Amino acid sequence: MDLENINSQQENVWRWYIIRTENTLPQLWTLLVNSLTVYAMFVTPFVLVFSETQAKLRSFEMFVDVCFTIDIILNFFKLSANQKESEMKTYRINYLKGLFFIDCIAVLPGLLSGDSTKFNMCKLARFVHWYRFFDQLKLLVQIVLMNWLGHTRQKVSEYVDFIELELGVLLLTHIMAVLWIYIGTDDSVEGSWVNEFVNSQREELGDETLDMYDFMWVIYFNAFYFILTTITTVGYGDISGSTTNEYLFSMCVEFIGLTFFSFLTGTISVMFSGDQSFESLINARMEELDLWLLRLENCNSEEKIPNKLYHSIKEFI
Repeated sequence: MDLENINSQQENVWRWYIIRTENTLPQLWTLLVNSLTVYAMFVTPFVLVFSETQAKLRSFEMFVDVCFTIDIILNFFKLSANQKESEMKTYRINYLKGLFFIDCIAVLPGLLSGDSTKFNMCKLARFVHWYRFFDQLKLLVQIVLMNWLGHTRQKVSEYVDFIELELGVLLLTHIMAVLWIYIGTDDSVEGSWVNEFVNSQREELGDETLDMYDFMWVIYFNAFYFILTTITTVGYGDISGSTTNEYLFSMCVEFIGLTFFSFLTGTISVMFSGDQSFESLINARMEELDLWLLRLENCNSEEKIPNKLYHSIKEFI
């Protein structure tokens, strides 16, 4: 028996502690962790601005920290379909050198203190995993469009790129809206847009005891509306800044909006113009390969093609 066959047999030895991410239970766990990551990306900045919401989320935040702690441990035992067990030590070292400490910073302070809401600033470190949402989204869209609706791989790729782009706009708008609220709640500066809004509501309703938390969602949607209209270069002007910090932030948003909206328009144009980019050519070849594999499956019988040759071809592909 040659060395190559021995190594192949060693790779096929079942080890109970190895978690193959392509199996059903690991995929469900990945779906849960990705969902919690999306939750963290949207909720954590919001809670940092509206701190009174922390008490309502204390129990769920503790559950989120526990799940992320378990995921940190599981990362030392996970292997994807294209990773080898013999190189698992290398994967663990790479994780320790890379995202391990960032993941610990996002989880351990709140978990060890017993009050996860006191360390929301640390949880911003979870933004390094922003790609998780888009990976899960891509998988779900592919299942729906390819397996259920029968769309081609190239068409699915275009839809996925478009949805990722739109959701990227949504996430960027949310983050900048929260920053706009944070700047507007600066008590050291008079006349900020949030304070002016709260004062106008007090006068209109005749209740001086009202504060910004009584208008939390109104303030957020106003900020979201302001950012969205600004980065899309519409800018109605019905909401504007009145302090130096707000002017500076508005100019930054306008500059980002010019660049981002130009990129957004060009990207959408390319998506639906039937371009012959390298990725499009690869997708077309992958579609041909899928058809070839289907024909190969139909030939899986001894009278058409020997089993050994069939499995060798399939393993090579």
